[in-house]
Amino acid sequence: MVNEDGSIPLENSRREMFCHLVAVSGLSFVDAYCESSPTPREKNHGAKVNASKMGRRPDCEARIAYLKREAQALADGELKLDRAGIAALQDTVTEILLNGARVAQIHDAGLALQMRQNIVRHSGRQSRTNANLGGVKKRPANDGLTPDRVLSNLRFCECHG
Repeated sequence: MVNEDGSIPLENSRREMFCHLVAVSGLSFVDAYCESSPTPREKNHGAKVNASKMGRRPDCEARIAYLKREAQALADGELKLDRAGIAALQDTVTEILLNGARVAQIHDAGLALQMRQNIVRHSGRQSRTNANLGGVKKRPANDGLTPDRVLSNLRFCECHG
């Protein structure tokens, strides 16, 4: 099922990263394909063909178009955020950080550690923002979610911790 307007992040973290690299960073399909790969890729004919295929997928096309519209609205100052909009934007940033940490874990354990530290800092800021905004429900104190539990869920293989 394709999210027709592209507003929902893709479930496949590699495709989501590919879309962000094309839409926000301005990379070509080939560069974004190679950069989003869990293993180092060379820019050969196969990469060009697969990058083109990925870029033409309906879900990727919709997501890239949506991300470009959002980036342009933000650049033009048209994006007006209310309380719910700020919370949604922070949720998007959290998801992007989590996807980045997943990819970083594959490539570089040191980078993955830095990403996890950024996620913890961002989560703290998000909690403070939600508390300051009021109207956004706070998470119950006894829900069992701790920074250690979040970080333990980010470790994807035994060799990295």
